[in-house]
Amino acid sequence: MIQQNFIQLYEESFKKNWELPALSDYRENTSYSYGELAREIARLHLLFRELGIEKGEG
Repeated sequence: MIQQNFIQLYEESFKKNWELPALSDYRENTSYSYGELAREIARLHLLFRELGIEKGEG
């Protein structure tokens, strides 16, 4: 239940702030928007699935 609430909170935050900066590296002068971060998370999920990595492994 609590885990689902966190997931929903993250989903809503990504949708609401899609174009806004989520992470910044001031030394490299780069930042990632919530949308870019969401795409990277989705890409990693696909990569883990292709590699056969299951939830809880690692």
